Amino acid sequence: MTISPVPPNLHALCWRLAQDDKQLFDLDLAGLNVGDNGAIALGSSLESNTCLSSLSLSYNLISSTGAVHLLDGVTKNIKSLDLMSNSIGNGGAQALARMLSSLKKAKLEKLSIRNNYIGPSGGIKLANALQDNYSLEQLDLGTNPIGNDGAKAISELLRVNKTLRWLCLWSNDLDSEGIRHLAQGLRENTTLEVLYLGGNAIGNDGAMELAEMLRHNTTLKSLHIANGRIGPKGALALAQVLTENDTLQVMDILHNPIGVEGATAFRNVLRHHNRIIKELRLDYQFTTRSVENYCYKGINAEITLYLKLNQAGRAEMTNVQLSYALWPTILEKVNIQADLMHLTLQEKPELLRRSYAQ
Repeated sequence: MTISPVPPNLHALCWRLAQDDKQLFDLDLAGLNVGDNGAIALGSSLESNTCLSSLSLSYNLISSTGAVHLLDGVTKNIKSLDLMSNSIGNGGAQALARMLSSLKKAKLEKLSIRNNYIGPSGGIKLANALQDNYSLEQLDLGTNPIGNDGAKAISELLRVNKTLRWLCLWSNDLDSEGIRHLAQGLRENTTLEVLYLGGNAIGNDGAMELAEMLRHNTTLKSLHIANGRIGPKGALALAQVLTENDTLQVMDILHNPIGVEGATAFRNVLRHHNRIIKELRLDYQFTTRSVENYCYKGINAEITLYLKLNQAGRAEMTNVQLSYALWPTILEKVNIQADLMHLTLQEKPELLRRSYAQ
């Protein structure tokens, strides 16, 4: 394998890092073809550095060889590390796990290793190492084929971790079994707020596992499951749980074949029950049947209305039994289109009548 030479300007930069230059605290080297030799040089320079807190090396042709040396030099002062879109593989993931285990008092808060050819063994090593970590808040492990075995290890991590708040597992070769493992861990988790699971074969079974999880989890605020092969049955389960969950504020279920039936279920829940969710991204994947497309457009218009009302604070207004006279003002605050305003008044004409009576 041909290894690229160290980029000329990197020599001077490495010297400054080794001298602990206090002006170097945020270093973005994305897309500069640093390569393995450059990563090795950076690793050596970082061993004595105490000032650098953020390092981005995404898109730099770094393999497991360069990653091992780089991570050996990373100190506990680094708060943000971005290695996205390299090829560190399982060897690099294991080196990262060793780094996390050795730096018990590390300050690392953000870690991105998206798209790095990390398989199940690397995912397991990393998840196990993070069980004893007390600083990491954001982990992007997306587009790595960690599979269901990796998901099972992350599930165990979620049971015990108390700091992770943002997790991306987009396109990780998971199916409903892997989703089941994650859902079980999330039932006991009390800190995660944002979760990306799209691009996996979630299916109806996985969607139902997630729905059951949402009955127990009280901290997750944003769930992203686009491109998850979820049909009407899974959509019904997810919609139904929104009548019970009062924490989730964002759900992205785009590009799933939920059909008009699934869209209708979400519409009904928003109309009659849920006042909390503020963003619901969905389509039902258009067909050639014009009647279904026409129905969906009407349903989507209603969903848009109820989400706008939720964004304007419908939950608080309902809880305090707000006077009907103020609802026209509320609708104006939402800044919705005239046809949606008409839809609201058509459903609840008393809003208009009472506004004039009081």
